[in-house]
Amino acid sequence: MNRERVGLTQRLERLERENRRWKLVGVLGLVGVAAVVLMGQAPSGNVGRTIEAERFVLRGTSGETLAVLGVQPDPSLAAAPSLTPVLIFYDRHRRARATVGEKGFGLFDNEGRRRAALAEQLDSPALTFYDREGDERAMLAVGSLSGGPSMTLTDGKMLASLSPRLVGLFAENGTSGGLVRQSDGSLQLDLRDQADNQRAMVGLGADGAPHFALRDKNGSVMDP
Repeated sequence: MNRERVGLTQRLERLERENRRWKLVGVLGLVGVAAVVLMGQAPSGNVGRTIEAERFVLRGTSGETLAVLGVQPDPSLAAAPSLTPVLIFYDRHRRARATVGEKGFGLFDNEGRRRAALAEQLDSPALTFYDREGDERAMLAVGSLSGGPSMTLTDGKMLASLSPRLVGLFAENGTSGGLVRQSDGSLQLDLRDQADNQRAMVGLGADGAPHFALRDKNGSVMDP
């Protein structure tokens, strides 16, 4: 009787081993068939791979957002910018610190305020600096028409403009003054009223001869 039990146990164990082996063979067979099907669907030849997404997020080891690439408003542009492809870098407090976008680059302080931007303005590149309130204070640009460089400085009340041919001052009340270099080498200093009418002029001709003029509000020359 014991011999029969031992033989029966051995046969059962052998059947279980064979059953497990056939299950494994079946699984491997299914994997192989699936691989063949997928390979048959894949295009032949050396084809590059494309990844498509609306937004890519780069996170740190703690899960914090470090950068975002996507179609979104660019904080380095105007107050209400349109959607544009832009890469935004964030600090550990989730504040934007730098942007790289279709229209240019932006830098932000530790409070998330825009402080500098390199962007296109009126079809010309311009580097602009802002104060802590977000107001423009200085801009360096290359003119789209003349092709020459220019610099603009302002404190909110007075604006100064500097270029190779013009130095200008513009007051909050609308008066202005400018030193202009003409193409013939002569120099002219203009003082203008709120209506942009010339009221006084002092110049130095190309031959070195000085000249000046005073005008009333109607533009008539006044006797000195």
